[in-house]
Amino acid sequence: MVAETEITVQVFETLDTVDKVLKNKGFKVRDRFELHDNYFTTLKNVDGLDFQTLIANSVLVRRLVREDKTEKYILTYKAKEFNSNGSVISENKVNVLVDDATKTAEILRLAGLKNWVNVDNYSIVYKRGDEELCFQDVKGVGLLVEVEENASMADLSPNEKIAALKAQIFATGFKLGSDFSCKKAMMAYINSSQRELV
Repeated sequence: MVAETEITVQVFETLDTVDKVLKNKGFKVRDRFELHDNYFTTLKNVDGLDFQTLIANSVLVRRLVREDKTEKYILTYKAKEFNSNGSVISENKVNVLVDDATKTAEILRLAGLKNWVNVDNYSIVYKRGDEELCFQDVKGVGLLVEVEENASMADLSPNEKIAALKAQIFATGFKLGSDFSCKKAMMAYINSSQRELV
């Protein structure tokens, strides 16, 4: 596993505005896809838990739907590293391809894991040179942008990488939220009535 640094922040713009502005700045659409993530935990009750505890005890079953409607199914564990403020500074992922998301979710349920939240988003990835910005329209949450480190940042510390990633986002000129460590799963959980699942 190789740790990667990424940031995610809310964007207070429409996807149409994002598309026009980025294309005017020389970005091109590299990819479009949907993600349907079902988070499962070994914990019996998630109400009131902090994100660090919850995500450390969770796996997700992901259904990736490409623009051509082909699908891929992935079982993922995310090992996140947090700073003293609770912000994610790096992440390791363990991914395993599975051939059926529904059956995989059923196996997790039968093993005693609880489905604590489902996160659905439509994503568009824009690229210009080494820069990639992934805009995610997350159901029940709103529009977010996620930016991951690129090869030019290999020798930077996690904090230097975060500063460089923030600079990329600020350069777009979009209206942004103040939290650059947005946690989509927790935001969706808080904003939904899915607490009844647990």
